[in-house]
Amino acid sequence: MSGRCYGHLTLPERRDIFKLLVRKKSVREISDHLNRHPSTIYREIHRNRFYDEFQALNDYYPLIAQDCYRERRQKNTLLSRYPELKDFVIEK
Repeated sequence: MSGRCYGHLTLPERRDIFKLLVRKKSVREISDHLNRHPSTIYREIHRNRFYDEFQALNDYYPLIAQDCYRERRQKNTLLSRYPELKDFVIEK
């Protein structure tokens, strides 16, 4: 593993992605605009896309993307992965 570090996308960046997608910009153009790698943008769009039974509403929305990001981050916390640790922390 190379140990690379990167910054997570912010809500303003997600809003920019949304605006550029509405303008029919390509992933490469969006990545150039945000100074991010194209694979970062591609993963962001596909990982955080909104899907619903009404297919007309299926799209990328920045606030929904931000919520999805937060949920994924919260699922990976130590306290959520180890209930006994959570109980110990609450007890103390």
